[in-house]
Amino acid sequence: SLSGRKTEALNEYKKLATQYPVYGHNQYLYAEHLYYMSQLAAADSSLIEVLKRYSDNRVYSLKARICNKTGKIQE
Repeated sequence: SLSGRKTEALNEYKKLATQYPVYGHNQYLYAEHLYYMSQLAAADSSLIEVLKRYSDNRVYSLKARICNKTGKIQE
């Protein structure tokens, strides 16, 4: 991702998130990458799955940033 290969990185994150669903951190990384690629709806739905398995301040921060950008201020 840092080398500019965002689409390839997204595929790798997706693979990790689906192959190791128990580890919510992988799903979080996938959601974060979706966010940085401006795929907010996909990132938000991915975070819903993350919150079922993984709790971290970064997850809530990302959720807040997505809600802010999509106009869901009350959420």
